[in-house]
Amino acid sequence: MIVVKDFISLAQCIASYKSVVDVSAEFAATLDRAIAVRKEHTTLHSAFSDEERAKEGSNEGHMHFIGVLEEVRTILKPRMSAKSLERSAALYARSESPTPELCSSFGNSFENLSIEEPSNNFLASFDPGTKQGTTVKQPEYEVEHIHDLAAEFIKAFPEYADAEKIIKIFYVAQCLTHGEDPMYKERPDDGLNFKMYDVGSLAFLPTLVLLSSFASVLEVNSTPIMKPGFYGHYNASSDRKAKSSREKFLEDKIILLEALPDFCLIARANNTSIPGEDELTRGLRKFFKDKTISLWLVFAAQTFLDINHSLREGTERAFAELQRTGKNIEASLNENFRFHENLKVETWPKSNDMVLQDILDRINVFVKVDPITKAKQLLRVREGVSSEPFFLYRRHPLLCGLMTFALKALFKEAGIAFANAWGSILYASHIYNTARQEKFLEGQWIGMEMAIGLHGAEKFYVGDHPKAIKEYFKRFYLSMGYSAANFAKNKRKGLPIVSKAGPRGLEDLSPISQIFKERLCHPSYKTTRLDLTLEDAQKILDNAVVNNDASINEAESDRAKKGLPELPIEGFPKERTRLNRKLHKQWERYHSCTLTQLLYSLRDAIQPEVFELTFDHFRLHRMCWRLLRMIKENLDEELKKLYGPGYLETESQLPFVVGYIFMAATNTKTLAGLLHPKKNDEVTSKLLMKAAETVQGMLDSGVGDFCLKLMRESWGMGIEIEFD
Repeated sequence: MIVVKDFISLAQCIASYKSVVDVSAEFAATLDRAIAVRKEHTTLHSAFSDEERAKEGSNEGHMHFIGVLEEVRTILKPRMSAKSLERSAALYARSESPTPELCSSFGNSFENLSIEEPSNNFLASFDPGTKQGTTVKQPEYEVEHIHDLAAEFIKAFPEYADAEKIIKIFYVAQCLTHGEDPMYKERPDDGLNFKMYDVGSLAFLPTLVLLSSFASVLEVNSTPIMKPGFYGHYNASSDRKAKSSREKFLEDKIILLEALPDFCLIARANNTSIPGEDELTRGLRKFFKDKTISLWLVFAAQTFLDINHSLREGTERAFAELQRTGKNIEASLNENFRFHENLKVETWPKSNDMVLQDILDRINVFVKVDPITKAKQLLRVREGVSSEPFFLYRRHPLLCGLMTFALKALFKEAGIAFANAWGSILYASHIYNTARQEKFLEGQWIGMEMAIGLHGAEKFYVGDHPKAIKEYFKRFYLSMGYSAANFAKNKRKGLPIVSKAGPRGLEDLSPISQIFKERLCHPSYKTTRLDLTLEDAQKILDNAVVNNDASINEAESDRAKKGLPELPIEGFPKERTRLNRKLHKQWERYHSCTLTQLLYSLRDAIQPEVFELTFDHFRLHRMCWRLLRMIKENLDEELKKLYGPGYLETESQLPFVVGYIFMAATNTKTLAGLLHPKKNDEVTSKLLMKAAETVQGMLDSGVGDFCLKLMRESWGMGIEIEFD
């Protein structure tokens, strides 16, 4: 056996042999191939960090062996004829690169096969089913986020837990496949081999390089500050597609490295998650502490860059929407505090105002004031490094959008609870509906119709709109929390029967928003869930199908009435609807769908909820309370004659006025001991007609349209309202 140390001696012996020994082309090609393979391994090994190379073993042995082989080739080269050298090169090239003919043979072997949907019988043959007599426990499924996918990958392949290692292995392998040196840099300060930029981008290598460079300057007790324009100025109006690889990398360097210090300031100034916090901000918190670069963090950072690539100058729209949301919510809540300064009710104690104050605090801390500026003050960051106000928000539309959602979700939830506590919207709707059904009104109360459309007539009237005098009173009675058994003919006299459901109220009917509300509104709660469950996915797919079908049918019906041809519906294309239905069936059978499929369905499912998230229940409450107040003032003399001067003890009992009006219009003398009994048996609709006049006066003043006007002008929503 010949050892490595004797290779050179043996080659020298052959070269110095008196009788000429011809080195064959086959041997020369084999030698070239062995050297090339060893060099590839050495290049791959050199891409690892020093710590990784120590774990994997020394690379010195490979480098020594390559040197020996190259020396042997140099010694024997004079013994190779020109013909052998030429043939050797041809043999080596053929072994390394398949010919075009060979490549073509590896084309799509299935291109002549047609693809058909499997039959139901075929699919059923693979249904595992259950054995008779056994009980199957429903397993818990989760739709994996990138974070969860990375965790599953690491669990299966613990040796590749390091994201940097995974990305570099892929990149080096691709470089070798393309015949490029992964370590090559055209300029000394290049971040990577820009000839392989597009390939590296597939594995997020440029983003990894930028995160790694930032990690190198992170220190425990200091906050890095990036001077604006240090790497150049980002021009959002420029065409990224026209840029070279080096220019694209520089643009990403400016975008990401100018934003990371602001992320760091937010993380270090806020120990807990901020409202609406996105995955990138959450992931960077850990990165700033231990410099760990996980695969899902690289993905999140790449998403941040991709959003800027796609929106360009439009990235600031989300920030403008956040500012508008904060301004509108603050104005409504402040007006509400002024309106109720001396007006209280037992069902809304003073302590409940803390919920409203919390929303205002969020606006003051995270919307009205740039949190980065405040963080610099808290962390005593050196002065002199000025930056554009709300710089990070302007570059991060995803964070702004989630913060906007969180504010709207909290505002809507508080508004519904507040309106229920006072009973204003619910009971004002009864007097409005009665006036309309009795033909006492001209026109419609748009704001109330919008609320009824959002929550459904069932929530207001315990069924459809009542259309007769006795039904008006009965539905009002039921909505106050009393049982329908009280109207039974054989009911015995005694105390009224209370419904187990209690008083009726409006409910939050946004199923998709509810999935994300806790994680975005209260991200620091220990009970907050950050994953998506099987039930969540089912809810998303169900609503995507229902909402799309409703939109398509409504739009098609409208066009058919006008004699117009069918057209795809903007926002809800027919093909999208068909795909949603198909995906829904796929999910019901296999509980399986891709993340992209789920995101498409989520987009379709949540769109109808945007209107409900924006609707101002506080403003409608104040409008209803003012109406009830005017009705009480206009009917005060008549009500005193029928029920006595003490028919209302406090203003908080204003909704009872509606009950008194209905009692006067029927032969009812008392209502469950809540209202004062009638002094006589008179049945009159005069009070109802006079109340309707008050409602008509409100409509004539234009106040009834104010909610719609507000949504169009203050919220910027281009909506149209149609009524039957």
